[in-house]
Amino acid sequence: MKAGIAIGQEAELDILVGSGEVIRLSGTTPVFSTPSMINLMEHAARKALAPFLEDGEESVGAKVKVDHLAATPVGKRVRATAKVTAINGKVIDFEITAYDESEQIGKGTHQRAVIKLERLHRSLTKKDSKTNPSMNPNQLPTFQSLKVYEDNSTLEVSINRPDRLNAIDARTTHELVALTEWLETAQDHIRVVILKGEGRTFCAGDDVKETAKLNKEEILKLNVQRSTYCQRIANLPQIFIATIHGHCLGGGFMLAAACDFRYAAHGTKFGLPEIKLGWPPAYTNLHAIQLLGKARTMELSLTGAVFSSDKAQAWGFINKSVPTMRLGVEANQLRDNLLQMPPIALREAKQRVSTVSSAAQEDSFVDDLAAFYRCLQSEDGQEGLAAFMEKRPPQFKGR
Repeated sequence: MKAGIAIGQEAELDILVGSGEVIRLSGTTPVFSTPSMINLMEHAARKALAPFLEDGEESVGAKVKVDHLAATPVGKRVRATAKVTAINGKVIDFEITAYDESEQIGKGTHQRAVIKLERLHRSLTKKDSKTNPSMNPNQLPTFQSLKVYEDNSTLEVSINRPDRLNAIDARTTHELVALTEWLETAQDHIRVVILKGEGRTFCAGDDVKETAKLNKEEILKLNVQRSTYCQRIANLPQIFIATIHGHCLGGGFMLAAACDFRYAAHGTKFGLPEIKLGWPPAYTNLHAIQLLGKARTMELSLTGAVFSSDKAQAWGFINKSVPTMRLGVEANQLRDNLLQMPPIALREAKQRVSTVSSAAQEDSFVDDLAAFYRCLQSEDGQEGLAAFMEKRPPQFKGR
């Protein structure tokens, strides 16, 4: 742990209350839950400690005491301030206060300990091997919507729903989460992941036909999981190469944006068409902003415009545009070059770039998801779904 932290130092964290942070009490509107209050306070303290952590260190909660003083509805901002009250080596105590836009809603105390991630990983691995003695950490999960092939420190992953233009449904979502979990926990021998789509397109986005059949809680849960695998891809030590052809839209666009390299075939179409269905991009908009800048991401999000691979390269969204027949060859050449690099330095280089924006990712995700959920519940959001299913232009009314 770095020197410099002192008693009295503070950090503040604020979030927009989404439906994932509330409890539904009988006969009332949903309100900010106590577990979410604890989570907010813990993350405020974690933010205070972040500048003082060495590489390979993280802070974990040890004790928490919270008084929840007032209720806050969905769509309101809440903020927590964490102030250091005691320092005992690598154990730090905090006083926490929380407010919404009107009043104080919580107070409490929290203690965090700074630990080595390597030690934690060893402990978890040992515990997992005891509770699951037959589990092989090198065994890939079984997939149905993904094709996965391992060779030469590389994992080739294809979204395998060509009849649905590789639209991401619930099963594909769960399998991408499982894949990133597998890569996250035990797969040090995998250094490069090549992501592609089967058939004539990379990914047409989330499966809107399935979305129309789900209730709002199921949709929300899926979007949380989709944000999870996108954030994992951006933060995992493996290098991800997206090889894109056909269409790369909506959720497919966000998936590609989370990768470290994007190679696209000539003629590929890119875009964020969600606005035409009645809602904004639902998750991890931050990656698109980082690649395209605020102005272009704003234009795409507000107009739903589709743009070409030539523009994608000129705008910096993709690294290279190549003939379709060369797409796999170019990706394999990049993979071969990466595998010649020193593994530790490669992982460190990725982490240094990724952590520049990591502090903003959590707040961005909560805001994106809350905006999506509000729009999905609106009359226009429901009209967008109905129009898609009925294959007609939507008639939005502005409410």
